[in-house]
Order: sequence, then C-alpha cells, then structure tokens
Amino acid sequence: MLDEGHLLKNPKTLTAKAARKLRSQHRLILSGTPIQNNVNELWSAFDWLMPNYLGNEREFANQYGRFITKGHLPGASSKEIRISMDKLKQLHQKVLPFILRRKKEDVLRELPSKIISDIPCTMTEIQQHTYANFLTKKDMKRALELLERLMDEDGDRRKIDVKYQGPKEQNVLKSLLSLRLICTHPALVSERGHLDGLYSTARFDASGKLLALNDLLRRSDIFHDETTGADNDESLLYLDNEEMETSSTAAILDGDADDGIFEQGTLEDTSSSNSKCLIFGQYCQSLDAVEDLLFKPHMPSLNYVRLDGKTSVKDRGEIVESFQTDPAVKCMLLTSKVGSLGLNLQAADTVIFLENDWNPFVDLQAMDRCHRIGQQHNVKVYRLITRDTIEEKIMAVQKVKLAMSDAVVNTDNTTMYSMGTDRLLDLFTTQD
Repeated sequence: MLDEGHLLKNPKTLTAKAARKLRSQHRLILSGTPIQNNVNELWSAFDWLMPNYLGNEREFANQYGRFITKGHLPGASSKEIRISMDKLKQLHQKVLPFILRRKKEDVLRELPSKIISDIPCTMTEIQQHTYANFLTKKDMKRALELLERLMDEDGDRRKIDVKYQGPKEQNVLKSLLSLRLICTHPALVSERGHLDGLYSTARFDASGKLLALNDLLRRSDIFHDETTGADNDESLLYLDNEEMETSSTAAILDGDADDGIFEQGTLEDTSSSNSKCLIFGQYCQSLDAVEDLLFKPHMPSLNYVRLDGKTSVKDRGEIVESFQTDPAVKCMLLTSKVGSLGLNLQAADTVIFLENDWNPFVDLQAMDRCHRIGQQHNVKVYRLITRDTIEEKIMAVQKVKLAMSDAVVNTDNTTMYSMGTDRLLDLFTTQD
C-alpha cells in the first residue's frame, strides 16, 4: 500500500522505479491528488496498480492523453473539445470501478467552511517599469515563446527541463522566475545600482501585492493599527501623503469600495483577536521581502515565526508548536513546498498566498494545513494575483488542471451503476 501515491506520477523517478520492484499479491494507492498536471499521471499510478491495464505509456498518450489535453487548452476548437470530452468519458468509465473517492466534506461534515477569494493586485509604477523592461529582453521573449509552445503541446510546463537543454534554453525557467518575483516586489530582481538603487532603499509600497498584504493583515485583526511603528509614530508611515492615507484597499486595487476584496464581509463578520494567519510564498526571497520591507519596519510588534527549506529539521517541531500553542504568535511565513504536506496548523483561520504554484494541488494541500480536524472557525483563503502578468496565466493553467482532474477522478457516473456484470467484465478483456 502506497500513501501519497501521486509521487509515482513521473515513472522515470527513482521513487517510481523502486515502487515497481516491490513484490505483492494485492496493491492499493492512497492519494488525494492522483492527477496534478495531466492525465498521464493517472496512467503512471495504474501502471503500478494494474500493469498494462491502460496500455503502455505511449499507447495511453495516443489514445487518451493527447486528445484530452488539446480539448482543455485555451483556444481549442469545438471539435477538439468534443473529442476531449468523449475521451474523458471513456477513461472515466474505465478507471471508475477501481477508484473509491471520499472528499473531506463527505467524512468531516462538522468541519467549518473554507472560503477562497482571489485578490487582483495592480502593479505600482516601479513594478510596471521593471516588468516591461524584462519583457523586452531576448531571453525573456524566448522563455515566453517556449512556455506557450509547451502549453499548446501537452500542458506540462515541467518538460521545459527535459526537452530544452541548449545554452540558450537553460535560462528559460530563470527568466520566468524573474517575472514572478517582480510581481511580488521589483527589488527582488534589481541589481545593485539599478533603478536608482531600489534595493538599498526599497519600500514595501513599491509593490501592489505587499500593499494588499499590509491591508489584509490589518483588516483581519492579525495586526492592529494602533500598534506603534518602528519610530513610535502611530500614523501609517508607509503612505507617501495624506491623500493615500484615506485610500482604501479597493482603491489600491483600482476598484470601487463596494467591489473590493472584502465584498463578502468575511473579515468583518468572523475576525477576532484570536485570529492567526499563514502566509505562503513560493520562494525564500519573497518571504525575505515580507520580513524586511513590511514586518520589521512597519509591524515591529507583530510576533511571527518562519518555516522554509533553510529551517533545520530539529527546529521545525518547536516552531510549529510555538505557532499552535502561543497566543502571542499571530503569523507564520512558509514556503509552499515545506508547508504543503504533513503539518497540522489548525490554530490558523486565515491563509494568504503571496504567490501561487503552477500545480493547483500544491496550493490546495497548503491551505488544508489549517482546514482540518480541530479547526473551530471558518477558514478564509486569499490569493494575491497581480493583474496583467504571468500570474494570471498561472491561475488559468490551474483551472485547466483542476477541471481535468475533476472530470476523470470522481464518482459521478450513472453508467457505471447501470452496467451489467458482462459489460463490467469486458473491461478486462484483451482486444486483439
């Protein structure tokens, strides 16, 4: 029995190869996310469970994978969509007899609600300048072209690593990383002396995303406005002028107050002095920006902890325990890779994603660190997304992958229940 069975998704990894060496009469896989990127990952799991049931990898790709992926891509024709849906139905009916799915809401009905809100953030002037400057670079143009091509081919960005190893292509992922970091704060990609020495004089209000984060923390009662600043000034020092002091978060996001990020009233209705917050970032540099540009200079009294890949294993348990049990600790900074599995952080009731992963299930697993047994409050999840940038493309990719996974791995198939024994046995019949 393999737990976290989605780790078999790439059959070429050492983990997958080692699993195939196990001798057993009966096999079972446990996974909440059997499909994370494309349907080929389902083939990999079934190839361990029932070798050759779905054919070999090439046969599966030719029969299902290629058609299903094409039909889910933006700009797919009506014919491609129709074929894709037919293939999805065929694949679904073939694997359904061997899948038992139980969602959290089915077995934990006492669990409070989880409310997910997307917050569109407008870039500041310096962000726009930096982002536009990077888009003009030759390597960046090539990176975006390769990304578009690979998304059109099979929807799997990971294959950039495998298919493009020439000297010009080695910087593809680095270029895409630069765009993502600019969305968090332009200082994360600027060189010393570049942009008028931005890094040495960086302010958090140079980032629309950090402005939104600042307002979220204050409105959700994670940090109180009455707390004094680093120089004991109780005013909002991060603002440049009096006009900005009266502006709301909705104005920062280029929207009317009625259309702002708190339109559902979740914060006003459910926030309390006991609220705690998880802030997930994709990169350590992003968490550094939150610490150095926002927390330390403008929220010096905020008691928080941090957990990332640099945190020693022996200290991690103590950090988690501190966050869970100490009421003074209001916030935890985590990277998605470190904080998306194996942690119980139900002391938090607010989750903020500074950046989002290409793989939607990494984000879902991360937010479920606090949406689990023991949670007493509704969980509010806020995803900060910079407008008109690569981050919107990432969210579009997430939607495609979620739709594909939900279509294949679900238990809503009336055909299955009306299927006679003879037809069920036909699933195991080898066609000549």
